[in-house]
Amino acid sequence: MACDSDPALGKDVEDLPLERELLRKLVHISSLSIPLGLWLVPKVPALAILGGVTALFLGADILRFFRTSFRSFFYRTFGPLLRAHERRDLTASTYLLLSSFICASVFGRDVAILATLYLILGDSSAALAGRHIGRTRICGGKTLEGSLVGLSVNLALALVLPLLPLEAEAAGALVAVLSELLPVVDDNFAIPLASGLTMYLLS
Repeated sequence: MACDSDPALGKDVEDLPLERELLRKLVHISSLSIPLGLWLVPKVPALAILGGVTALFLGADILRFFRTSFRSFFYRTFGPLLRAHERRDLTASTYLLLSSFICASVFGRDVAILATLYLILGDSSAALAGRHIGRTRICGGKTLEGSLVGLSVNLALALVLPLLPLEAEAAGALVAVLSELLPVVDDNFAIPLASGLTMYLLS
């Protein structure tokens, strides 16, 4: 991976300005194409498309770690939207694609749809609520208010999308919020896999 002193990395910014944070969330919400595609496209071509896009993003991430010219282009183009840790790790988009592909391949379509929605809508709502109304700090720098908003969104999704038994969906909604509090693994990887595994086991 690129070393910390590489000038191509630019300035480390973990907490982005509000306008950039909102743009990140818009990009995040554009990932709704993943559960929508899993819903509309037959299983085999859906997995093939998702796997191909995942490989493309993963390849770009790996390439920027080893090719200075590509790394410079990458950070000129996407640098303003990256958090500091993404400059030395996989991007959030790559983690999201990886977790979505694993969920769809291992746990099945319905679980993958819900697990990715819990991340895309629930986690985005929690992040924005935490930034605007969050007052009570809890684990991993998150706020109680943001987590409660995220849980509310997830439970609403469970009610309007009865793809699995309600108790399985509700448990997955709760696990999605709890797994966000663990700073060990990127949220975009941990949330779909943890909530997906929970729903898979309970359904």
